[in-house]
Amino acid sequence: VSIVTLPERPATRKQLREMLRFKLRRSVPFRVEDAAISSWALPGSGPEVNLLVAVMLRSVVEQYETAFEEAGARPGLVDLCTPSVFNLARPAIVKAIASGTDAALLNCTRNYFTLMIMRADRVVFFRCKSYAGGEEADPSGRLAVMARELTSSFSYYAEKLGGSGVGAVFVRAVSPGLDEVVPVLERIGVPSVRAIDAAEGLDPALGRRFDPSDGQRLAPALGAVAGRTAA
Repeated sequence: VSIVTLPERPATRKQLREMLRFKLRRSVPFRVEDAAISSWALPGSGPEVNLLVAVMLRSVVEQYETAFEEAGARPGLVDLCTPSVFNLARPAIVKAIASGTDAALLNCTRNYFTLMIMRADRVVFFRCKSYAGGEEADPSGRLAVMARELTSSFSYYAEKLGGSGVGAVFVRAVSPGLDEVVPVLERIGVPSVRAIDAAEGLDPALGRRFDPSDGQRLAPALGAVAGRTAA
């Protein structure tokens, strides 16, 4: 996943696909012709257009689709975890940004973590960091990598993107857990850390039907539904 800038908005979807393939050709570790590409135009002014672009090997997408087809289901949406979590937390994030500061979303899993930073009505930063080898099995190793990479990411945000400060970081954490991630963010100077409450994406009349730890695991699926409903 990356943010791609084009000099102007392409006239057709075909032109957009061709321009993205050209832009991405040297930045992916496989033939771009073998990829499934999806893009979302980010708000902005001027002739340039910024797109949040997701690229995955088509053969990998087909593996997921085949598993559901063999179970008797028809795949309708193949989505990414972090944007789906963003869909779920969007109302709270928009409210935080309205106070005049930028906001961030941190999605933590056993194998990787992703940081998104939002300013006004657009995503300005997106980074996904996979853990290496033994770090996946070592919780302290994962936390050390997370602290180092988050410090680097926030420095880049401040120095290269004109960041004036992230007021709040919204966190979805499966492994490491919230109780381990929050101290990391506090040590690097984040002023406010807020756990994403998956129950906020449900009809209040239903009541909470799962505990917070289960909600952290369910958040991406609930966010995918929220995104489809909003669309």
